[in-house]
Amino acid sequence: MTWTLSAFADEAAESCDDQLVALQQAHIHRADIRMIDGFNIVELPLDHAVTIAKKLDDANITVGMFGSPIGKTDITDDLQQDLVRLEHLGKLSSILCCNTVRLFSYFNEQSLASTQREQQSIKLMVVPHLITGTRRHSQSASGEC
Repeated sequence: MTWTLSAFADEAAESCDDQLVALQQAHIHRADIRMIDGFNIVELPLDHAVTIAKKLDDANITVGMFGSPIGKTDITDDLQQDLVRLEHLGKLSSILCCNTVRLFSYFNEQSLASTQREQQSIKLMVVPHLITGTRRHSQSASGEC
């Protein structure tokens, strides 16, 4: 059996360059991006993402997952901030050739009953207008996935 490993390289370093060095030293060719160059993935400027994509491509490292903080709020909170974040990740997906996002399961600070919480969770997670299909987990310097 062969395993494909990916890692949160921000645990090794803050800068993209140092994260790539750590990944290469560990012989890991897939990064899960959470924080890079001082930006959380949901706040990473698109133009900076292009620069990072080039560096990843040059290092022969692909992006396995966006390690987002989406869902780290109460289940009864306004969903708008998470929708904005998902929209941004959708834009990043074509730049960084990644269509996988880590989500959290929302807190239940209001102590909703389990059936009510389940219904609210499903409501929050079904965002059909943001689902765009699948992409390969590879990239090129031209930005094509």
